[in-house]
Amino acid sequence: MLLDGEALSLFEVMSGVTVRPVRPDEVGRWKALMRKHHYLGLRHLVGETIYHVAEVEGHWVALLGWCSAALKVGARDRWIGWTPQQKQRRLQYVAQNGRFLLLTGAREVPNLASRVLALSVRRLAADWQAVHGHPVVLAETFVDGARFPGTCYRAAGWVEVGQTEGYGKNNMEYTEHGQPKRVLLRALFRGGEAWLREPFDVPALMDRGSGVDLNRLPIEGGGGLLAALARVPDHRDAHGKRHSLVFILAVTACAVLAGMRGFHQVAEFAQALPPDILRRLGCRPQESTGRIRPPSEPTIRRTMNRIDIQAFERELGEFQRRIRLSAAVALDGKTLRGSGQDAHKPQHLLAAVTHGTPTTLAQIAVGEKTNEIPEALRLLEPLDLRARVVTADAMHTQAETARQIVEVKGADYVLTVKDNQKTMRRLLAARDWALSPPRYTAHDKGHGRNETRTIQVTQSVAGLRFPHAAQGFRVERTAVLCNGKTRHEVVFGVTSLAPDRAGEVEILHLLRGHWGIEALHHIRDVSYDEDRSRARTGNGPQAMAALRNLAIALIKRFIPGTVPHGHRHLSFHPAQLLKLIGA
Repeated sequence: MLLDGEALSLFEVMSGVTVRPVRPDEVGRWKALMRKHHYLGLRHLVGETIYHVAEVEGHWVALLGWCSAALKVGARDRWIGWTPQQKQRRLQYVAQNGRFLLLTGAREVPNLASRVLALSVRRLAADWQAVHGHPVVLAETFVDGARFPGTCYRAAGWVEVGQTEGYGKNNMEYTEHGQPKRVLLRALFRGGEAWLREPFDVPALMDRGSGVDLNRLPIEGGGGLLAALARVPDHRDAHGKRHSLVFILAVTACAVLAGMRGFHQVAEFAQALPPDILRRLGCRPQESTGRIRPPSEPTIRRTMNRIDIQAFERELGEFQRRIRLSAAVALDGKTLRGSGQDAHKPQHLLAAVTHGTPTTLAQIAVGEKTNEIPEALRLLEPLDLRARVVTADAMHTQAETARQIVEVKGADYVLTVKDNQKTMRRLLAARDWALSPPRYTAHDKGHGRNETRTIQVTQSVAGLRFPHAAQGFRVERTAVLCNGKTRHEVVFGVTSLAPDRAGEVEILHLLRGHWGIEALHHIRDVSYDEDRSRARTGNGPQAMAALRNLAIALIKRFIPGTVPHGHRHLSFHPAQLLKLIGA
């Protein structure tokens, strides 16, 4: 029966809503209601399907139909970033919300639609696995903007990524109908969309296990982390040298992967490792006693303080570049506040980090008598950035930096413009943006605020006189905080990406992706308490920061769950630590 006016009292408590799969004996009723009440009927639910029903105390209040993903959706494919070969193999892991219907009476209940969507998405992967024998990690839907605003999808955590081209499929042929629809996506697991573009299939994706994905990690032979650490030159005095450099570095890397924060914790972690693990890491037995003894805290501290930091960073960066090669790279700096002592200022590091899963490609120290601007050129010099996009904050909106990115590295840039480029900012702000071509608006909810970002793009950039500028943009941000206060900001920028390569959606996505490097810094501060680290002298602070970057990248990429969960998992499973580093 449909929900009537008398039954509306059931929704005084929203927790009474439940979502479940339709039973075989209910399929006929579900289809009849969908054909009768949905404006599209029941056509086009093709491929693998699942029917969900939302109910309260036996009353049906909403119906949802899930089916196989659409074959050709340009906005979705660009957002995921997968290749045609990856798409062909992994499209089965994307499900489409083909039908969503609130039944009579239920439509008047506030927030019911977003609640039902959230509950359906929460159980979709498990239901799909049970029915079809494989999981799904991403959900898609198409909203007709002429009929619906799509508010319930955004409230349920869906992200709008663009529009369709206005074509429909009929009898294996595509015909233009002239009614583009908005494309919205929802990852079912954190970082699920990144799993779809990985170079190899992810075992953790298939069974939702917590193991390390050894299929994708280049740990064998010369591609492993141990092999990379072995290439770091050892400048220590040969007299009295008990432990090899690669063994000390490997033990320290394992400790950081397990969540250890400083040299004392690294030494305690090494003391707790079983002898067979230490032996596999390269520990040599004492000649006199034959015992396996790990390095002490002073040995670890002295070694990390005196390490050849340029070679160490180079080898770690090269190892991470083999693990992941993202289409976009962010430049940003971070100050190690705890590394300052007396007259010495805290050490400041500049890093190049991939968007998405944050992988540090390179990192260098910025000296006290210089700043990030000239060091950015030195940071980019060894990187292969061909056909990629570099994002940076306003400090790096410099003509020489832009020339090197485009002319020398063969890449493109997306840069924000502030008062360090007053003339360019004034020219961009002086444009009549109200007359500019169509704008794109995105909504986000999380971290205690509701945020709306609207972007407008212009191709009239000849007067800016900035190297290789192809488009300018204006982004208006409005955030409503949990305390009711509102923050409003307008940001201008410039990019070398031509209009046929990046429009409003792509540019805004790149700007959002740049914030991933800030997330990396936040994880280092929260999980490793980096700002209070007591590593202050020599190269120790930079070396430990490099290992933290590496640990976060490996955990976020190869172990499902949060970084603290990855720390706990690896601390309890030292054998998987060895697999991660190739021991």
